[in-house]
Amino acid sequence: MSENKQHSLIDPRQSYEQYHNWAYNTALQGFKNETKESKSFHFHGERNAYTHERYHELWKEKTGVAVQTPVVAGFSGSDWTEYAAEQTRLSIQQIKSIDKEIRLEVSHELGHDRIAIARDYLG
Repeated sequence: MSENKQHSLIDPRQSYEQYHNWAYNTALQGFKNETKESKSFHFHGERNAYTHERYHELWKEKTGVAVQTPVVAGFSGSDWTEYAAEQTRLSIQQIKSIDKEIRLEVSHELGHDRIAIARDYLG
């Protein structure tokens, strides 16, 4: 951290837009170099993929069963809760508690601390 106690990864001499453009172009170039494709790269798609993958991993870590996200499983609300309960053989209350815990953890890893962010990605 610099002498001015800056709490940002962005150089104070750069605007957010300059940093964003640099980061996006750097990631795009790496994507193109790695895949040899010229199609475009979007951070949102990467975040979405990470969110689904991480949610799946955390369910496996916590319950021994790799439960699918609501969007991937094709369920929402109580239908998904029942699906997860059947898959894990846990109670509905346990499912709700674990789901909330995992959503908060994934949201935090994405740089947020709101379940609503995880809900946008996971359903």
